[in-house]
Amino acid sequence: MTGMNEQLKKVFKKIIPESLIIRPADISNNIKINRAKKAFKNATVSPAYISEQQLPELQKLFPPRIAYKYDDETLLQRGMERVDKLLPLITDKTIVNYLELGCWDGMVSYVLKQKGKNATAVDARDIGFDKRAINEGVKLLKMDAADLKFADNSFDAVLSYDAFEHFENPDAVLKEALRVVRKGGYVYLEFGPLYLSPFGLHIYKDITIPYCQFLFTKPVMDNFLASQGKPPVDYTHCNEWTLLQFRNMFKKYANNFETIIYREIPNYAHLDFVEKYPSCFKSKTDCFENLTVAAINVLLKKK
Repeated sequence: MTGMNEQLKKVFKKIIPESLIIRPADISNNIKINRAKKAFKNATVSPAYISEQQLPELQKLFPPRIAYKYDDETLLQRGMERVDKLLPLITDKTIVNYLELGCWDGMVSYVLKQKGKNATAVDARDIGFDKRAINEGVKLLKMDAADLKFADNSFDAVLSYDAFEHFENPDAVLKEALRVVRKGGYVYLEFGPLYLSPFGLHIYKDITIPYCQFLFTKPVMDNFLASQGKPPVDYTHCNEWTLLQFRNMFKKYANNFETIIYREIPNYAHLDFVEKYPSCFKSKTDCFENLTVAAINVLLKKK
């Protein structure tokens, strides 16, 4: 019976275009989106936050998420996965000189170097630099990505992973990336979660509640963490840029590049919070999409 079902699926795929196939998950997401949108549209801006007492109650409902690991094996695996995804996108054999921005450990550049590329990697802090990357010959430099100490057109490609949501001035960083990459070269960016998305405050290990940055004031969250024996949130860790700000940034420099890839990756999993506490969200943003797009992935080619 299972084999027959699989055969039927294959037949339907041949007959019905992929774009017309309606999946149960799509229906469920559409219901969530429409209900949350309606609540958001009709919301007032008060109350802007829910009570302090609700934080520990909600925390019990959300177990800790899988931690973002930094052990040697994970760093190498992450670097390999990113390069394996990147290189098929950039097939031009003349692209050999890479610059990685906000590299932290530099293991993406390490893997690129192992694959015969020239790799330079910079970060505002040098405490994360991995010795394996240094020993492989990656040029690891402590440097502000918004003020790169490289000449114009120095690189064939500029990369950045999970950093543009942290850079204090993403606009200045993109401008620098476009300056130091040569004509015909590439800028590849993957970053998120964006600040207004469910886990945009980047404290999901300690406060596991989605959209906690909308629901509770900063003092309330810090008091809760103190009660757990944990340090307060470093609110400078995220730049708090919205989806609309990033869209406007790419639009601002659109004359400088051809867009090869532009993807906005959504997270609809926790829209029930928007439906239940709409004023908490309406008091911080007028744009519903700011709440649902969690990450951005782009590949740009310099004109």
